[in-house]
Amino acid sequence: MVKSSELRIGNCIIYGGFEIALTANTFVRILNGGIDRMSIEGIPIIPKIFEKFTFDRITETFDDGKDVIIRLFKEIDNYTELNFYPDKIIIVQKPRSSVYTMADISFVHLPMPMFVHQLQNLYHSLTGQELEIKELAHA
Repeated sequence: MVKSSELRIGNCIIYGGFEIALTANTFVRILNGGIDRMSIEGIPIIPKIFEKFTFDRITETFDDGKDVIIRLFKEIDNYTELNFYPDKIIIVQKPRSSVYTMADISFVHLPMPMFVHQLQNLYHSLTGQELEIKELAHA
């Protein structure tokens, strides 16, 4: 079960066995009790789910010929980058001057959220933008 206080319009959840992105109408029905909150589940963040995110990818090819995603990243502006690893998020903040050293760069380590809607909310809080996810229905 997902708490309604964790949800925003556009969040991706599992409802009725399907992965959906919440519309305003569905969100209001959840808040008003028209949809049983017990029937709403979070979409777990597993390696396969990362294929649906619209991030740049850093991959490594292993001896068996398979590409494995090492990290995903999204440049927010010229100074801020979000790096997504399987178990953590690292926010990199560079100084606004053109000359700096590694000691001038800030690194913030965060644990990887358990569910997609939590990652969407974190991304929105950090960037003010929606996290784009491909291939989900809108309900």
